[in-house]
Amino acid sequence: MDLKIRAFLLYVLIFVGHSANGFSERQAYILDSVSEFKKGGNYISAIEWLNQLLASNTIDGKDTNIEILVKIQLLGLLIDLERYDQAVEMFHEIEEGFITKADSFLKILYYQEASKLYSQIGMTELALTYNIKAIQISIESRSETDQNVLIGDLYALRATLCNKINDITLALHFSYKAISYRKATLEIPVLLDYYQTIQNDMDSTSLYLSLLDQTLEDPSCQVDIKYQLNLAAGKYWLVESDFVKAVAYLESALIFAEVMQKSELKTDVLQILLSYYKQVGDNEKMSLCLSEILNLKSKADFDLSQNRLSKILFSDTLKDKSINIGGFQSYNLWIGFLIILIVFLFLLAIIAKSRLHKNISNLEYKKLEDEKEILEKKVLDAHNDILESAKSNDPAFLAKFKEVHVEFWKALEGLDANLSIEELKLCAFIRLKFTTKEISSFTYVQVKTVQMKKYRLRKKLGLTTAEDLGTWIDQLVDGKDN
Repeated sequence: MDLKIRAFLLYVLIFVGHSANGFSERQAYILDSVSEFKKGGNYISAIEWLNQLLASNTIDGKDTNIEILVKIQLLGLLIDLERYDQAVEMFHEIEEGFITKADSFLKILYYQEASKLYSQIGMTELALTYNIKAIQISIESRSETDQNVLIGDLYALRATLCNKINDITLALHFSYKAISYRKATLEIPVLLDYYQTIQNDMDSTSLYLSLLDQTLEDPSCQVDIKYQLNLAAGKYWLVESDFVKAVAYLESALIFAEVMQKSELKTDVLQILLSYYKQVGDNEKMSLCLSEILNLKSKADFDLSQNRLSKILFSDTLKDKSINIGGFQSYNLWIGFLIILIVFLFLLAIIAKSRLHKNISNLEYKKLEDEKEILEKKVLDAHNDILESAKSNDPAFLAKFKEVHVEFWKALEGLDANLSIEELKLCAFIRLKFTTKEISSFTYVQVKTVQMKKYRLRKKLGLTTAEDLGTWIDQLVDGKDN
């Protein structure tokens, strides 16, 4: 739906629908609209639409609840897009006068986003604290509105946070609590991993794997949840050694990370794929993954944003503590001095940590670059060795070819064409771009003989006269082995 149309509909809801349920209707429309944007991965469009609402007359200045709701939604989208500097500004903008102005539902949403923000910058304990606040308010205000889905989501987030700090018992507890409020979504990865790797309970594993696939098929499933579920499924099938399914799910997760423009999530998936390609010895794919990881790392500014965000949040915590101490000016002077001293020391620590992160990052980058160079050299050496082996008519040629062109060989053997060893060898020659004359030269047969072999191969493969044999062989694995 066009952004202007959405803004107009909200205008109608605000200025025409002044019923007792007016706020809940307007609130529902904003939440539903943002949800629709997120389903399609249109995070930027959602931000533009919400900013239009803030800038226009659509929002009544007297209705602070609507304004706070829009800002909370903006905060969530900025966190999703890893725009931490802007997220921090919005975080504090909402916080000013927030406790006195916001209703219970908005407090829940605010604490939920705060928990998500702290979780993404690695402050899991603070994330858990805000999550607990959100859950408490949700349960206390259930009599006002039906918030089962929201409570379930909050418990699912808590389960994920507990799993992050390896507290499996609590992770399971909160996963089950989440399911008791609404259908399973974000907690599925926690339960799937537990029953597969810890309990080895195949019945329960199959149940949650089925729930995972059902959730992915649900058109209302949002992009961020699709990412988490595809990632979990990819890990599951890697453990089960079904690498075709694993790679398919992981590549889907990579697509959703790209849609959300989240480099950190893309890096996580690429690291898993890199480990898999190392395991199967696919040097070409390893090189591609390493190149992409290096590219993402070179652009990443996550550590700098994290340090800046930590500094701001820590400074505000100190500020809040100083405000709560009142009535004694002499004490306040001493406390003010101590606060300044602590902030100064903390800033020194931040600078030192930033430099340390930079040094570590440079070392990691160099290590990855070195590893990439070694891999590329290995790939080149292996390719040259195959070429020399082919030219010398080495009996070990096919064995060497199979080791390097793994996926292509699997696809070739999987054809229902009953190819002979000589025909498989001919396919390998064509794959390596040897001409008919070159094949004739190093196999010690006439050119006409090679042409006849190609003709017979075409018949076995069922190619028409319009289809080129070389192009067909190149496209056998959709160019993925190139």
